[in-house]
Amino acid sequence: MGTVMEAPMSNQDKAPAGVLALFDDVDSLLDACRRMRDAGYTRWEAHAPFPVHGLDKAAGIKPTVLPWIVLVCGLTGTGCAMLMQWWMNAHDYKYLISGKPFFSVPANVPVAFEMTILFASFAAFFGMLALNRFPRWSNPLFRMPEFRRVTADRFAIVVDPADPKFHAGAAFLGEIGAKQVLPVPADPSPAKFPVWVHMVGSLVTMAALIPVALIIRAHYVTSPNPPIHVVPDMDFQWKDKAQTSNPTFADGRAMRKAVAGTVSVDADVDPNLLSYQSGKSTMVDATGTTYRTDFPLPVTKELLALGEMKFGVYCAPCHGGSGYGDGPVHQRAMALETAGWIPPVNFHAETSLALSTGRLYDSIVNGVRGNMQSYASQLPTAEERWAVVAFIRALQRSQNASTSDLPQGMQPKEIK
Repeated sequence: MGTVMEAPMSNQDKAPAGVLALFDDVDSLLDACRRMRDAGYTRWEAHAPFPVHGLDKAAGIKPTVLPWIVLVCGLTGTGCAMLMQWWMNAHDYKYLISGKPFFSVPANVPVAFEMTILFASFAAFFGMLALNRFPRWSNPLFRMPEFRRVTADRFAIVVDPADPKFHAGAAFLGEIGAKQVLPVPADPSPAKFPVWVHMVGSLVTMAALIPVALIIRAHYVTSPNPPIHVVPDMDFQWKDKAQTSNPTFADGRAMRKAVAGTVSVDADVDPNLLSYQSGKSTMVDATGTTYRTDFPLPVTKELLALGEMKFGVYCAPCHGGSGYGDGPVHQRAMALETAGWIPPVNFHAETSLALSTGRLYDSIVNGVRGNMQSYASQLPTAEERWAVVAFIRALQRSQNASTSDLPQGMQPKEIK
C-alpha cells in the first residue's frame, strides 16, 4: 500500500496577504482614509512618501498607550533608584561621611534621575517595537514593484486580511478613488526560523552569560591571585613607593636621603638645629660615634605638643602610643608571623634610655636597621624632629618620674 505525499502549496495557492490600493495625490489619500474610517474598516494602513498633516485623524488612529508605558517605567526607575540607594547606604552598608545622614532625598536625586531616564528610554524603544509588532523578518509588500513608488511619488492604502470587511475591500477601494487595486501576494518565506538562527542565538546567549558567571564566582570564591585590572588607571606606575626596596642603590632603599646640608630655599635654619653630633655636651656611644646630648632649642609646652602630635602620626603605629614597641603594625606583623620582622624599639628599655638626643635625631633623619626607613621627608623641619625627640624623652621620664619632679605647688602633701 503506497503513501500519498501532499505537494507543497505554491504562492498562487495561498491566500493573499492583503489588498494594495494606489493613489496619485495626497488629497485623494486623505479623502479615501476618511471614507475607510467611516465605512468601519479597522485593520488597514495608509502609506505616504512624506509626513501628511491630519492623516492620523483622517484614518481614525487612536492615541497610543506608549506614553503611559513610558511614564510607568520611568516611575519604576525612580523607585528602584531610591530603593537601591537606601538599601546600600542606609541599611546594608552604612558609611558615615562628615556627619551626613545615611539617606536623604536631595543627595540621591542624580542617580534617581539617571535611572528614570534609563527605564523610560528602554520603555519607549521596546514598547514601540511591541506595539508595532516589530521586528517583522519579512513583508510581502516589499516584493511588489508598485509599492516601491510609495517612497517617491505614490500614496497607498493596504487592507489586512484580518479585517472583517477584507473581501469587499477591493471593490470599495476602487469606489473611493484608487487608481490601481492589486492583491498582495502571500509571503513565500518560511514561517519558522531557520535552525541555524536558533543555534547561533543559543551560543551567543550562553557566551553572554559567561561574564555574569565569572562575576558571581569572583564574589563568592576567594583566590590567592590578585584581581584582574581591566582598567588599570594609575594603579601601576613606574615608580618606587615609600618604605620599599630598590636594588639600584647600594643600600637597597627606595627612599633616598637628601644631600648633606640641604635646606629649603626659603628657610633660614640655624645650623645648630641641623647638627646632632656636635653641641654643648656630647657623648660617644658603643659604636664609637659622637652624638650631642643637649637640646638645641628650649623645651616648651608648645614643642612637646608638636612632638606628641607628630609621634602619634609617624611613630605610634610601630612603637605604640606609650613607646613600648607594641604598636598595631608590630602586633599585625607578629600575628602574621612575618619573616625577617625586627621588633620596634622599646623606648623604656635600658638600652633606649641610654640613647642620646643626637642618636634619636639621627634615627629620625637617617633611619635605623631594616624596618625603619628615614622620616626626613615626613618631618622636613628640624623643629619637628627635635619636638619628637623631646616627646620621647617626656615619655621615658613619665615612666620613671618621682613626686619631686612635679612643679612647685603641685606636689602632694605629706600625710601626718
